[in-house]
Amino acid sequence: MIGEGSGMAAQTVRWNGGAAHFLHLPTGNGAASAVVFLPGLLATSFCWRHSLPPLSAVGACYAPDFPGLGGSEAVARLGGIAGLARWARGFAAALRLGPVIVVASSWGGAVALRWALDAPQEVRALVLAAPANPFFHPVWRQRVLLRSARLAGPALRHMPDRWHAQGLGAMFADPRRLTPETAAGYRRPLRRSGLGRILAGYVAGWRAEMAAMAARLAELRAPTLLIWGAQDRIVPIASAQPLQAALAHAELRVLADAGHAPFEEQPEAFNAAVIRFLRSRA
Repeated sequence: MIGEGSGMAAQTVRWNGGAAHFLHLPTGNGAASAVVFLPGLLATSFCWRHSLPPLSAVGACYAPDFPGLGGSEAVARLGGIAGLARWARGFAAALRLGPVIVVASSWGGAVALRWALDAPQEVRALVLAAPANPFFHPVWRQRVLLRSARLAGPALRHMPDRWHAQGLGAMFADPRRLTPETAAGYRRPLRRSGLGRILAGYVAGWRAEMAAMAARLAELRAPTLLIWGAQDRIVPIASAQPLQAALAHAELRVLADAGHAPFEEQPEAFNAAVIRFLRSRA
């Protein structure tokens, strides 16, 4: 069970954006800034189970499931990355978190960037693990998923478990590190009915959104830590340096023995890098 013995609690908050399920872990050091965790495409708060306990040392932790997945209600006409950013802002406002630190992965990283660009006063710092970004060029399989989301959703929902595990293993530098429990945790959200509609809402207008984001990246003032696995085959590290160069206040940390999910594959190194960065900005 997620959070067993760690103090993590599963909670729900409701506002006009619907009801959001999230994992919460308070801090014991009186830190003023909350830390909001955003998952990657079709992942949930499950992916942050190794990071919430150690990162509660720098602030109270909140890890929501994006709308339509996990325990969060779906949102009609979500509106892609911009819509997810509005939803994340609504989540933080409903909990009255004030300016937050945002830790995000992959597609959630693009959402975090949009949040910080749209409402810079709400974001103190960003930690982005291999974020989807304007310098990332999806391969043909990824383009099919993004362009045909409504059809891809049902296919993912009915995919045999062993095929899903093989695909998930591609996120790791060493697929042997993928445990059955981890595979099951990532498989669970894909059983959600209406997955094609949910996925289509997440990726709507993604090309235009990335182009618009590219034109605005120089505006971002939040201190940013980019963390990449050197063996990332999903969002390859080739986009890391141009992204860092486009941001005014960004550091890049590369984990040599990790793929697309360093928080899964190298959690101790990932968490240590995040804590070191955030404490240097305190």
